[in-house]
Amino acid sequence: MLTDVFNKITYHLSKGEEVEFSVGGSYLETRWIKNPLDDNETSILYMYIIEEVCTQSFFTDVGYGADGVFKFTLDSLDAIVIYEECTLFLECIVEVYDENGEIDEVVRETLNVN
Repeated sequence: MLTDVFNKITYHLSKGEEVEFSVGGSYLETRWIKNPLDDNETSILYMYIIEEVCTQSFFTDVGYGADGVFKFTLDSLDAIVIYEECTLFLECIVEVYDENGEIDEVVRETLNVN
């Protein structure tokens, strides 16, 4: 089912739409920034976020907390992309905080989700 959701995300991206979310707070709450998916697809994607994104070292290895913005992207931005042949990535921009609550570091990672 997750593959179907990733295919749907790829389809939306190939049409110029965006799928973007943020994760942060003490319980790593997910907030949708741009989401063209339906409720069922969003629920499936949410489980992926909990299991794969929130367990990445840029969240789990920080001492004082982190907030991140995550945006799905394709390997090709060609306007006539055949979306079934694209590779789907998740661009991660994470702000890591110090003990004073100030941004200590910004970590950028790219996850291949195919």
